[in-house]
Amino acid sequence: MIKECAVNDLGQVLVFVTDKDNREWLFIRDFYSREKSGKLVSLESSRYLNKVKRLRNRRVTIVYFENYAGNREIEKIIE
Repeated sequence: MIKECAVNDLGQVLVFVTDKDNREWLFIRDFYSREKSGKLVSLESSRYLNKVKRLRNRRVTIVYFENYAGNREIEKIIE
């Protein structure tokens, strides 16, 4: 269940969830790229954040992979 979400200054959307056993997890969606302008990163991350906000307090399935830094990076969210 998605509990909260936020954007950080690194161009990432943070998604805080709890699983069926009430364990807390953090997933990210990274929008930063050297090729993108700061304005574009901000726009894309804000749009994604607004989509995720409507899923708060709903059960979802998050498809993810662990990136090179060990973060759980979101590929997609299934309602």
